[in-house]
Amino acid sequence: MNAEEVLAPLTADQQQLVMKHVPWAMNMGRKYAALGRLKEVPCEDLQQEACYGLCKAAQRFVAGQADFKTYAFLWCKKYILLALNDRPFMDKEDVEASASGLPEEFYRAEIDKQVQQLLALLTDQERTIVCAVFGVGCTALSFGQIAEKMGLTSRRVHTLYEKAMTRMEFHAFDNYKNDNHDK
Repeated sequence: MNAEEVLAPLTADQQQLVMKHVPWAMNMGRKYAALGRLKEVPCEDLQQEACYGLCKAAQRFVAGQADFKTYAFLWCKKYILLALNDRPFMDKEDVEASASGLPEEFYRAEIDKQVQQLLALLTDQERTIVCAVFGVGCTALSFGQIAEKMGLTSRRVHTLYEKAMTRMEFHAFDNYKNDNHDK
């Protein structure tokens, strides 16, 4: 898929938002290059996945609900990790049209179970922050709003968030690696 095909469904404002953040997405893809080498995924592929995630984020972003970069980070990371896990991404529409016959509730239940396992790895403070950022059990909040509610600085909230996300990411990657080691 080339750049024109990816950008075509985006409005002019969305395209401008994507173009503004492309260097950031490319850098994000480079950060996963070490994992990519372990799985024989070229850095360029990871960068392309990050840019595709950036486009998806721009399509689905609702201004005022969260900072775009925070929102886009999740989409970029999702596509990078899917590329590393050698699993093709399936949009909701693809899942519904798939021949697997498994209902959407199965996928939701499985994802909820995995999210709860990852959240259990965190301290209470980290779990509160991650849940607030993603709107798990509450309305999604910005780092500033979370900081105000918790009596912390916005920077401290961001640091705790990054630490929590890194811990969950490495745990998820280790589980995937261990689950597929004998295959």
